[in-house]
Amino acid sequence: MRSFFNLLLLFCSSLVFAQTSLPENMYGDTAFAPFYWGVASGDPTPDGVVIWTKVAAIPAPVIQTQTWEVSNDMSFSNVTANGTVDALASNDFCVRVEVDGLEPNTYYYYRFTDSESGQTSQVGRTKTAPVGDVQEFTLGVASCSSVYSGFFNAYRNIANNDDIDLMVHLGDYIYDFVDAEEQVRVPDPFPTTPTNLQEWRDRHAYYLLDPDLRLARQMHPWVVIWDNHDFGDGTEGGGQAFWEYVPRRDYHNDIERIHRSYSFGNLLDLIMIDIEKFRNIDEVAPGEPSVLTNDQRSWFIQELGNSESKWRIVGNQKMFGGWYSEGIPEWLPIPNAGGVFDDGSWDGFMAERDTVLRFVEENEIDNLMVISGDVHMSFCMDLSREPRNSAAYNGETGEGALGVEFIPASISRGNFDESGVAEPIANIAADISGGINPHHQFTNFVDHGYGIVKITPDTLTAQIWYSDKLQLTDDQTLGVEMLMLDGENRWHRPGQNPNSVEEIKESNPMTVFPNPANETLNVRFSEDSRTNYQLKILDTQGRTVLTANSTGLSQVELGVSELRSGAYILMASDNAKLFRKSFIISR
Repeated sequence: MRSFFNLLLLFCSSLVFAQTSLPENMYGDTAFAPFYWGVASGDPTPDGVVIWTKVAAIPAPVIQTQTWEVSNDMSFSNVTANGTVDALASNDFCVRVEVDGLEPNTYYYYRFTDSESGQTSQVGRTKTAPVGDVQEFTLGVASCSSVYSGFFNAYRNIANNDDIDLMVHLGDYIYDFVDAEEQVRVPDPFPTTPTNLQEWRDRHAYYLLDPDLRLARQMHPWVVIWDNHDFGDGTEGGGQAFWEYVPRRDYHNDIERIHRSYSFGNLLDLIMIDIEKFRNIDEVAPGEPSVLTNDQRSWFIQELGNSESKWRIVGNQKMFGGWYSEGIPEWLPIPNAGGVFDDGSWDGFMAERDTVLRFVEENEIDNLMVISGDVHMSFCMDLSREPRNSAAYNGETGEGALGVEFIPASISRGNFDESGVAEPIANIAADISGGINPHHQFTNFVDHGYGIVKITPDTLTAQIWYSDKLQLTDDQTLGVEMLMLDGENRWHRPGQNPNSVEEIKESNPMTVFPNPANETLNVRFSEDSRTNYQLKILDTQGRTVLTANSTGLSQVELGVSELRSGAYILMASDNAKLFRKSFIISR
């Protein structure tokens, strides 16, 4: 039997060979050798869960038997399930066990023991899915976690949040390359893009040298889907390595399939879909490409139609609800793909998106939320088939919405400020973008973090938590808290039914329309008062180009025919308050 010290020497020598210098806060869990990469669990059902670990490889034998135990107490005085499983060289010594026979809605603890060394792993905590009448369930939501772009403080805060019942990762769990603008924690020698199965495996193993990622996997069950950086651009082995290193079930032995669904009693159905791997294979209609494939779309619509839970949450990799760019000034350094910001998202497959939303509308499916990743920024938006058609959807009230979307930023991968855009310009861009996308109820283009979605029978509460990624810290701040009430099918607006929830921030009473404007700009105040606002229009250089006075009116018409096409900011102020709205003039 190998000694602990031989194992430790083997592990450290392999690190010296592979990485001559590790950045700050990257190390293996040497106290639990040979389980340097921790433990994890995932894909919970009412009677079972998947548990995972990885064992340090040795030259011989190529099979290492592991004993696993599951208990409902941390001391393992009451072991409820156990068995043995082999760690195989063919799976890079990753071990995965589908445990069954458990009780629903119950915390369990699990561990592994290595037959070669007799050493025991960290103790993981997991939880089975509830059944029946469920009064509360909480999701953690994350995406876009580059270990090179910053510290994983968000993962540590996720790990320490005992309210989370399930962690959902929406893709780009690992990254295939180091972004040139985000070299915060980069090992020496410099990482290269994986090109084969073993290099993809090494990338996953390297990620698990981060103790905060290990802790988040140890403390909560996970549901994980991939995005493009998880398997690369047609290189060999990315998909197989992904499945070896995440805690997942076998789905008909099909490693290409990540779409699946979960039920959590009568409260929630979670439907995970894949819009990355199989795009442009099928057509929704002649000349209209599919991002899902016909088979997956049929399955997805059937899952929506058959759902009998109070709430339906759909997880996918990319923005669903639409981000339109028509009217955005060319000088703003933001992506533009011919009227939309990113035609690689659902905006490039509008016919299929409309097919899904039309099904929701025609079948009167209530309480729908889409959670998405990829964009690296924060968005909370209403879902509408025609969000910029005021006859179909009212951005001020949310009337006409069919559901909501929640995108809670990236764990660490960069957005505007990492690309060299000053924060004031990023904030102007966010204001302007919100002005021409009336369904966007919250945007943030510079911060990083994760989301929390708390579901009860009458309310869905979504929070975005931000933390610094450039230094190790436990500090985090609440970026926004949004509410969705049962049957409203839109983000709740402050002032609507105020006795039902505690409002978290004062509403801006000022709206401007049309936006983009041409000859005139209407300014409307929702406050029931005779406040006399001083109105000022500023250009993007901060220069005042027009002034006016509301004279206590609830609506004012401003002539803007003399202003050049471009972006502007309208400010309304009195002695106590200041409000701001961005708008576009387009001719």
